[in-house]
Amino acid sequence: MGFIPDGKLVKLLELALSADNVVNIVRCIRELVDSGIEPMALLSQLANLITDLLAGNCNHGFLGNPPGSACKIFSFMNVLDG
Repeated sequence: MGFIPDGKLVKLLELALSADNVVNIVRCIRELVDSGIEPMALLSQLANLITDLLAGNCNHGFLGNPPGSACKIFSFMNVLDG
């Protein structure tokens, strides 16, 4: 299995950005890998999501995510902009 739904990628990115404890981040990654996701596919798609967000391409279905998901990611973008 190679494709990871955007919602799961956003959840992982939110955990990482929220400075949540490492156990929850590892648990999220473990769940994805245990479901059959290849680790390289996970890294590649997560990198693509971050790249698209930084480039301003937000066609990743954020409307289906809980309110605030996109805001957290956009605040990440703002931090990088300085």
